[in-house]
Formats: sequence, C-alpha cells, structure tokens
Amino acid sequence: MINTSALRKLQPEFEARHNDGKYSSFKVSTFGRHSIYNGFAAYTAGMVFGVKLSDIKSALKNFKLQSSKRMQVEVKSGITFVNDTYNSNPGSVEMGLKSLKDMKIKGTAHIILGDMLELGSVSRREHSAIGKLVSEMGFKKLYTFGSESFHTSRSAKKLEVNLHFKDKESLSRMVLSGLKKGDVVYVKGSRGMKLEEVIDTIKSKVNL
Repeated sequence: MINTSALRKLQPEFEARHNDGKYSSFKVSTFGRHSIYNGFAAYTAGMVFGVKLSDIKSALKNFKLQSSKRMQVEVKSGITFVNDTYNSNPGSVEMGLKSLKDMKIKGTAHIILGDMLELGSVSRREHSAIGKLVSEMGFKKLYTFGSESFHTSRSAKKLEVNLHFKDKESLSRMVLSGLKKGDVVYVKGSRGMKLEEVIDTIKSKVNL
C-alpha cells in the first residue's frame, strides 16, 4: 500500500505488506510520486530474488541519481530548489507538477517552465495545455522562458504572478525578488533550454 501523506515529503515513503501480513516502511531518496512506484517495484523485485529486507531499505534510502540527470532537490537559505531540467515533455511536466502539488509546502511554489522541444506541429497546443494545468492545480506563481513557453504563460489564468521572459538573467532576478523562507523553486524544461543556469544563478545569490 502507499501512504499518500508520505508523498508530501522530499524523501517520500511507502509501506509494503509482506506475505506474513506484517508491514514495513521504506524511504525513497528521490523526489516525486513516480519515485514511490519505482521504489515499490524495486522492493517487489528484491523480495522475489531473496534480497534481505534491510538491504532493500538501505538501497532505496541511499540511491543516488547520476549527476546532472533527472530530478535533483536541494535546500538553501530555507528555499527548496527542485531541478527537473534534464528533459521535458507534456507527460513529465504533468507528473512534475503533480509531485510538487503533493508536497506540503510551507511557503509558495515558484514554477519556472521552459520550452518542451521537438513537439513539432502540436507544440503550441501542448504548451498551452500546460498553462491551463498550472491554473487548474491552483499554483499562483509562474515564470516562463522560451518562444514556445509564451503559449504556456498566455493560457495560464488567475495567477498572482504570470510572467514571460526572453532572458534568463531577468527571470532569475524576478524570482529572487519574491522569495521567502519556506518557498519552493521548481524548474522544468528541455535539456536544450539550459534552465539549470537559472537555478545556479538564484542559488548563488539567495541569502534570506
């Protein structure tokens, strides 16, 4: 079984029921609801192949992603930075936003979205759909970067902040000006957009 309240933690947890009816709790080192399902699959495989329960727990808790790949989480000056800039497509953006929504955020979520590249003729439609999703999920602050992400910004409604930028420096300054302790900065975009530069700039200058 999966305890949904555990999804709200930066290091999610799940509970597994064994054949003897007893339960064990497992912590997963990576952020996001998809990590829960991946962790549960790894637990199941481990049990099938006779891996010790303690070894499964340790492996899930201490698993590290390769540097510069997939989702990375770091806390600095009371701000949680979620770097999800390795790749981007409509499905992964939706999953990332849902994972962010699952979190118990004390402050405000600042969502920075860049272009989802290589979508071809459906690009405008898919970027617009993401903007609508941001609104529907109740997020309040959206910052976009890239020619296609302009459509994301334009389709997002009823936000406190909804700004589109043509340069990363201006974007970084604007986000910095509105940060408070307890806030989360979530950054998502295709690898070619190099939005990790925005996270690096903000982290280097934030001092709350």
